[in-house]
Amino acid sequence: MIDFFFPTEGMGSQTLRTVAESQMGGGDVFEIARTLRDVEPGDHPAWEKAWKDKAEDTEARAKKALAAGKNRTAMQYFYAANNYWRMADVFLRIDRNDEKAALFAKSQENFRAGAALNDPPIEVIEVKCGDETYDGYFCHPRNPKTEKWPAVFFIGGADAFAEEIYFRGARCANVATPCCSSTRPAEARRCISRTSRRGPITRCPARRASITCSRGPRSIPTGSG
Repeated sequence: MIDFFFPTEGMGSQTLRTVAESQMGGGDVFEIARTLRDVEPGDHPAWEKAWKDKAEDTEARAKKALAAGKNRTAMQYFYAANNYWRMADVFLRIDRNDEKAALFAKSQENFRAGAALNDPPIEVIEVKCGDETYDGYFCHPRNPKTEKWPAVFFIGGADAFAEEIYFRGARCANVATPCCSSTRPAEARRCISRTSRRGPITRCPARRASITCSRGPRSIPTGSG
């Protein structure tokens, strides 16, 4: 059994992250515990199968709820399925990069299905910075007082998906770097290391990022860091 309260190895640490994100809608702590009930530390095939099975079941529940007109329930299931699909690919290495990309596509598909039902709205955005394009989300505030409002441009790190940033309580402009699986596969494959996610992060040479979303192009300063 995986000890995620006091982790001493990778599986426990990854599970703890998902448990922490569950409080913001990224899953259910009891479902997580049941999913890993029969998985032993270091058993990667069992880990992968357990999370795939749980993700498939949760996605099916989301679609059933959506068909029944239960949008909020569907949204919650889609968000949970997003994180469960993501967990299935955590320990896949570069030799299984195509499978990793396919699992991420399922994860992202479920997050965006949930985001489409979210209130206040969540927009899918693209951030053009130099020669790179970042994927992300613009989370609208609830009942804004003015038509324009300040926004935080949040990049979670070399291995942080824009989707999971939302479940860490960052409800702003959440963006993933090209070294995450959440960006275009061709760019992500250029960033190779232990898990094929990490890679170099460079300063945007133009010092401004152009954001494309459903309301049209926007431009923001990227700062000096």
